[in-house]
Amino acid sequence: MSNTVDIIMPESEEATDATVIGWFVSEGQAVEEHDPLLEVSTDKVTLEVAAPASGTLSKILVADNERIHPGHILGIISTGNHEPESTPEAKQSTHASATVPVSKTETGSTRLSPLVKRMVAENNLDVKKIKGSGRDGRITAKDVEAFLSIPRQSSPATGGDDFIPHTPMRRKISDHMVDSLLKTSPHVTSVFDMDMSTVIRHRQANRYAFQKRGGRLTITAYFLVATARALQKNPIVNSQWEEDGIRLMRDINIGIATALGSDGLIVPVVKRADRLSLMEASETLNGLVEAARQNRLTREDVQGG
Repeated sequence: MSNTVDIIMPESEEATDATVIGWFVSEGQAVEEHDPLLEVSTDKVTLEVAAPASGTLSKILVADNERIHPGHILGIISTGNHEPESTPEAKQSTHASATVPVSKTETGSTRLSPLVKRMVAENNLDVKKIKGSGRDGRITAKDVEAFLSIPRQSSPATGGDDFIPHTPMRRKISDHMVDSLLKTSPHVTSVFDMDMSTVIRHRQANRYAFQKRGGRLTITAYFLVATARALQKNPIVNSQWEEDGIRLMRDINIGIATALGSDGLIVPVVKRADRLSLMEASETLNGLVEAARQNRLTREDVQGG
């Protein structure tokens, strides 16, 4: 005769709801106490729920992507010395798992959650290059996101932007930010002082040399180059939110708001600003601003920012 032990979603400090990412084991499989059973994601962290006892996972009560809360019963473990019954489904599952080819993104010693497997497959990643931060070095979705955010060189022939699928955590954060913006939080404006003395001295020392080459060295050109360098070092900022993920833009294109007097405002775009020297950035910027004020901008000049 065997007893049963409930697998319970642990309490957290914030008692927040979570989303089931995926189970590491299937019904009928033997588990050891403290083995990771499933991965869940709150709006702040991704965590693993461990087995409260050794035995057989006899019942899974929550499915992938299901919302759960602290104290929620996630599944049932049967304890005792009996072997799990060999059902046709279990036999089929065992046979299927034995015949599934192992891809280069997975090794026998690497246990990945369903979400991590999907992210690895969609981005054609080698898990051997990803450092895991989970229990026993297990790779989590957060680890994959961190790896994808590292700038990588792409072949000019392939081009295109990188794409990071949304995790349940990121979706929840997005929901909270929208709620905060529209419903709950008051809004303030922060103003920071910055020491521009070095920039001003550099401009004074070089503006006549720029004028001789037909350029006009403005403070905006410095901000343009500095912004491009910052985006190079922090590529996740140069991204676009989409329904299913975040698109990391290969090119750094920066819009420059340009006043048109009583006619309003327009935003021409400096393309691939990270590839421009200060002189090139100044020339490009001045050309776009002048074209804007003379109503000579093309559709291309205001797209892609």
